[in-house]
Amino acid sequence: MTTKTDAFTNSPGTPARRSPFAVISDHPILFAFALAAGAALLGGALYLAGAFFGGEEATIRVRNGSLQFIIGDPDHKWTPAGASGHYRYRDGAKQSDEYEVIVVPAGSHTCNLYSKTGAKIELTYSDNKTIEVQSQGRNTWVRPSTGASLVFNNGTPQLLTYTPGGYLSKLAVDNQTLCTFTSAAQLSSVVILDVP
Repeated sequence: MTTKTDAFTNSPGTPARRSPFAVISDHPILFAFALAAGAALLGGALYLAGAFFGGEEATIRVRNGSLQFIIGDPDHKWTPAGASGHYRYRDGAKQSDEYEVIVVPAGSHTCNLYSKTGAKIELTYSDNKTIEVQSQGRNTWVRPSTGASLVFNNGTPQLLTYTPGGYLSKLAVDNQTLCTFTSAAQLSSVVILDVP
């Protein structure tokens, strides 16, 4: 006499139940491919997590108008470098000494380059004042040229501001000009990202 279970598992046309290890041994190449794909997905997810959360400094966005350097973490702050007018993001612990700079011109305006990776960024304004952003020792330094000054307030130490007397007229990375502008209307924005 057969039981219900025996009748079900042994009925014609119904495949026998197999262990997962038997499937792996029958299809080793397919299993290896699935394992490699899973590892690649996990590695990509961990890379992105490191890029976005592992010591990355805040994105800097430049528009024609005030230039603001904002640190997103309330426990970190800009630190004045004595009376020099320069500021350092000491808590940054950048992952590299480079930035990715992306220029977004407005309308039909064109640039020499639309993106570049480098350690020193020069923002030159139409009033001949320059703000330099540079990574040294995996920390961000912001240095205004003579006659330009950054606004820092101990009450909001995550914010550093520059209000130009003109529009952004030239953008250079590592002494290479990415773009020049003859009016404020030619620039949509410049985005400065930390390179992981």
